[in-house]
Amino acid sequence: MTRTLALAAACLLAGLPSIAQPYCEDFLSEETLPAKYRSLFPIVSDAGTGWIFTGDQLDAEYDLKPEALALVGQIVTAFADQGVPLAILMPPPRPSIAGQAAFDATAGGRVGLDVEAADASFSRMVQQVAQTGAIMPDLRAAMTRDEGLRGAYYFRRDTHWTPTGVVASALVMAEAVAQRHPDLFPNAGTVLPSFPADVEMLDEPGSLSDVAEDVCGLRPEPEVAAVPVFPASGLGLLDGAASMPRIALVGTSFSDRRRRDYYRVADAMAGAFQADVDNFSVSGGGSASAMEVFALSGAFLRAEHDLVIWELPYTENLSSISTLRQVLGALDLARSQPGGAAMSLDRTGRMVLPLGGGDPDLVVVKTPGGTPDYVTIDVRFEDGSATSLTLRRKGDFPPDLSSAEASLSVSDQGKDIAEIEARYDIASTGTQATIELRSLR
Repeated sequence: MTRTLALAAACLLAGLPSIAQPYCEDFLSEETLPAKYRSLFPIVSDAGTGWIFTGDQLDAEYDLKPEALALVGQIVTAFADQGVPLAILMPPPRPSIAGQAAFDATAGGRVGLDVEAADASFSRMVQQVAQTGAIMPDLRAAMTRDEGLRGAYYFRRDTHWTPTGVVASALVMAEAVAQRHPDLFPNAGTVLPSFPADVEMLDEPGSLSDVAEDVCGLRPEPEVAAVPVFPASGLGLLDGAASMPRIALVGTSFSDRRRRDYYRVADAMAGAFQADVDNFSVSGGGSASAMEVFALSGAFLRAEHDLVIWELPYTENLSSISTLRQVLGALDLARSQPGGAAMSLDRTGRMVLPLGGGDPDLVVVKTPGGTPDYVTIDVRFEDGSATSLTLRRKGDFPPDLSSAEASLSVSDQGKDIAEIEARYDIASTGTQATIELRSLR
């Protein structure tokens, strides 16, 4: 079924130019790139293949370091303590899907990437995460077994997946969950998608086409992709909607593009699992914001879902210690009780926080009328070492939650804490902002 779906989608994707050439030379000049795009340097492109790759997509190392892996394990345990399994859905690197030949043709020898080495590292990372108890299928391995699917998985001038890539990923995820929890979604896989005669065609103008227009002065043609559809199953009509299993989709712009589920990710998950899906995703929110929304909504504490799917792209992977500590902090905050008195943030933009007795577990920031954005927490240890963590609330965060408490976990660092200092922009946090050290014990 996956091969049929991929070949049909490949035929329905918009055609590509036949003459291979870079969109412009300025993509490869960091000095001439507008400041807002310099973090994407180098940018390689080829109008012949249609691909555009940016520097943040060219990592070859995905292996997790011990601290990151331990934090992922703590996040998985937090969900397990609520009786809910956590599945991690990570669309694979775009160069891996394109393949070495397509990448080399696009780069034209100007930028090198060992795609095979990147593939191996990505697969090792998936195996590492599996050791934590999370359910994480290797989408790279699954999607590169078939050339038709490879060609239909990603848009070439946008960073996101196509509806075909979404459905193929949902089917793989449903199979992985069924292997671990065979009784959780008994009807998963019983209904398969197809392209109906009146298939919906989705237009993708392309975020990377925006870059080409700004830098090169030309606008590549939009891409078009067909939307696979799962037929209605009729489940729940006799027993009521309460009989349907429930999934929480907690993701990024891949699941909340243009402030809506543009690529139909929730629909694909609902069809693949035969379940109801609640979408908590936050466009532009990175790996942490949607988890914060999920925790702040009360859904985490109520444990009202049978499965949580944490969707995050490979560019927002599991290696950021600050991000993982912010996610863990959001989950721990939901389960914690208010601790000591909150302190007003000093107007100077930095302050040392009194530790009191024992090491704290959480640093909690509340910003009425502001946002807890770019709050840096410097943790200094008794042995003279130090680490800096950044609290960021970004993306299309729901306005009614934007000023809610935000938290970083500072626990389990293997060292005694000597001092914690906060640094922040008082104009961003607001003059009513407070900060608190909280213990979970």
